Amino acid sequence: MFVDHKPFVDFPVFYPFFLSIISWITGLKPYDSGPIVNGCLFFFIVFISGYITERFTDNKPAKWVVLLSVMLSAPLQYAYAFLWSETVFICLLLMFFLAFRSYSRNHLMSALLLSALLAGLGSITRYAGITMIVTGVVLILIDRYLNLRTKILHLIYFGIGSCLLLTGNLIRNYFLTNTHFGSREPAIATFKDNILLFGSTIYDWLLLPVHMHYSMALPVGCMLLAGIAILIVFRLFVEKVKLDYPEICATFFVVYSCFMIITASISRFETLNSRLFSPLFIPLIMIFVFLGVFFVNRFNSKGIKALAFLVIIVPAFVFNFYQYQTFKVNKEIVNADGIPGFSDLHWKNSQLGTFLRMHPNYFEKNVPIYSDNNEASFFFSGKACQILPHKLSANEKMKFSNNKTFYVVWFDELASRELISSAEIEKGRIVKNMETLEDGTIFLYSKD
Repeated sequence: MFVDHKPFVDFPVFYPFFLSIISWITGLKPYDSGPIVNGCLFFFIVFISGYITERFTDNKPAKWVVLLSVMLSAPLQYAYAFLWSETVFICLLLMFFLAFRSYSRNHLMSALLLSALLAGLGSITRYAGITMIVTGVVLILIDRYLNLRTKILHLIYFGIGSCLLLTGNLIRNYFLTNTHFGSREPAIATFKDNILLFGSTIYDWLLLPVHMHYSMALPVGCMLLAGIAILIVFRLFVEKVKLDYPEICATFFVVYSCFMIITASISRFETLNSRLFSPLFIPLIMIFVFLGVFFVNRFNSKGIKALAFLVIIVPAFVFNFYQYQTFKVNKEIVNADGIPGFSDLHWKNSQLGTFLRMHPNYFEKNVPIYSDNNEASFFFSGKACQILPHKLSANEKMKFSNNKTFYVVWFDELASRELISSAEIEKGRIVKNMETLEDGTIFLYSKD
């Protein structure tokens, strides 16, 4: 069921389709099967991360560093605690790395088309998945072992193959809503703000000193992006190596980071945070581990190589030790308060949420329901609910004004300045207070 009975265009189609298939197979609602599904997906990314590392190097400690880093990762654990599209997107991303590496070894058309399919699925799992398509295009362009004619042909095959699914999704969106990506507002955060948010996220992931966070977050973000871009150039055009996992991971890291920073500076959506950047965590860890392997292998002397190995491996295991400490703290918080979201202790104690859950037939049929948090209202009542109009959207306000009678489920703590106020809702309408609870109210509005 849709939250508000409106066409689903703000997000692409594959993740809802994936959840519907799981529901059809199991007979369970997504939030009932979610823990098992996400557990399997998390196991998959741990397994594939280890497999990729093993294919690149036979260094066992390197593999264990990657496995521990992924298993204990706070951003990944957080993402996989929810029904978010990132859970499937990261799996597709790792499979894309495998497929494209296979293509870069022998340039077989089958591997190229598989890479295109995975990139296409990624782009209809999250719109940011277009970065997988861009990554593939960039990697083909910089592949020194392809002649010009073959490079052009492979670019055409990959481009068409990877864009078909996304094109179909966008055409469907346009026919339904006259928009390709849903209603989007101009960004509030500046380009500099978003680079700072990127650097702040990476700084937190690396568990760097808290007292230096404010002064070092921006330099860390800029230096990391520049350093990884330089690494790609050095590996491909100085050392003249064939494309391999380090170059594939590094290229995706740069493309995805730049895409998120630029789009967040143009279009308004959720503030850039650890969840939105979570697809970067595994590529970043792999880049660090691969660099460590390169560093150790540059020495011929066993003694110096052993010393270099210690210089790399000790900080890596210290990092994972602190990741484990963070994991324990987060687990204690979850045990005490529940997973953040509608299932945490705050929402479980919500009187309005409890009332909606206990009275599933409270609302009259064919009378629309609005809320300042339509997702919360839908979660607890199971009834489709629309978000109240945004102040800046004349179209939303016009459609809203056409309603003769409607309910409003008002959550006191979630009142947003971006939505119309209660005074605007009441203009020219009779208001009936249906239920008043500690944390919210249910109103019935009708025209005079």
